[in-house]
Amino acid sequence: MTCPGIVEGDAFVVSMLGAADCHARAVATLGYQVLATPGSSASLLLTGMLTLFVAIWGYRMLLGETPGMRDGVVALAKVGIVLALATSWATYRPLAHDLVFGAPGELVAEVGGAAGLPGTLGDRAVRIGYVDRGLARLGEAGVGKREGQQQVMRQRNINGRNELVVENSQDPVGVIEPIALAASRILFLISTLGGIVMLRFAAAILLALGPIFVAFLLFDATRGWFAGWLRGLMGTMIASFGVAILLGIELALLEPWVASLVARRAGEQTIAGAPVELMAVTAIFALAMFGTILLALKVATGLRLPETWRAAPERFNREVERLFQGRGAGAAPAGEPAVERSRAAAVADAVIATQRRESGGAAPITAAAVQGMAAPARTNPGARLVPRQVPNAPPPLGQRAARRSRNRVTASAGRRDQTK
Repeated sequence: MTCPGIVEGDAFVVSMLGAADCHARAVATLGYQVLATPGSSASLLLTGMLTLFVAIWGYRMLLGETPGMRDGVVALAKVGIVLALATSWATYRPLAHDLVFGAPGELVAEVGGAAGLPGTLGDRAVRIGYVDRGLARLGEAGVGKREGQQQVMRQRNINGRNELVVENSQDPVGVIEPIALAASRILFLISTLGGIVMLRFAAAILLALGPIFVAFLLFDATRGWFAGWLRGLMGTMIASFGVAILLGIELALLEPWVASLVARRAGEQTIAGAPVELMAVTAIFALAMFGTILLALKVATGLRLPETWRAAPERFNREVERLFQGRGAGAAPAGEPAVERSRAAAVADAVIATQRRESGGAAPITAAAVQGMAAPARTNPGARLVPRQVPNAPPPLGQRAARRSRNRVTASAGRRDQTK
């Protein structure tokens, strides 16, 4: 892409802004397309980060964590956003490039047009050029003869001869005013052209590095860089709008004033005092320009990513910790159902239930008895469980004393049978 150069003179401002805008768009467009090309450094970085992202999700599933519906949707959304913005210029251009470069101008045209500010309807460079040429004409014409200025005779050495020359008496204010005119033009050009060009190239650099910063969205550790990239783009947009509005106000004040001063100097009228006032006004607006840029960047720092994108890694860490703690202790955490119980605990529960049915209200089996039942299973998995004898416990079912089937005979009945 071939961009025009800078032309000195009356076309300096227009050529400067046109060349800066052309180079900024070239850097943003061609820089992104080169980095998004397969085989570039940004493309290799994106491929590696996507591989790591998929591998981490696979390890999470191997460790026993089943991703929820929300986590799965968020992960798929992140992958889709990264691939769409980092590899497709057709998607990236309207969402990022055209938005950053075009949205501030449209807002300025709406707001500034309604307020009647000059330079907000697409003729900003031309109107800045008018003011710059007016300040240049004032510098050439000077301030003019001050009122009450006296002429004095001074002796000058001209061509080796001493001659008397009539000169106007100079006071300190008259010496400062030409310097103030030159300083006014310098401050005006630096504040207007410097603010516009700085914001243009800052946005161009961020847009060119878009494929790299978009890839940082995948991981929690690098997501702050992606958020900072978004804040930078948002800051340049807000600052461009603020600078354009402030520049429109400055043009509304300076353009008729400078035109009036140039007309007065064309009529051989003095403009004593105006140069210092011009320098003060341009200095005030220069400070306001850079203050507006800092304020816009401060506002952009308030941008935050959704909390859901940061909650998934934290839940993963908690699940891994719970999983390893649960396996190490042999039981599930409190408040959660046990996934797998030991064989000894299951046998002990069965014995307790049987004893309760047989006892019918007798003393229950104590915890020590249950531990004694489960002891062989812990020491030797193949050992047979033998319950301990619990005091005051009824005999097991089938081991009670057999009932006598013979009828009971009294002692008198036995003696009567012997006498017979």
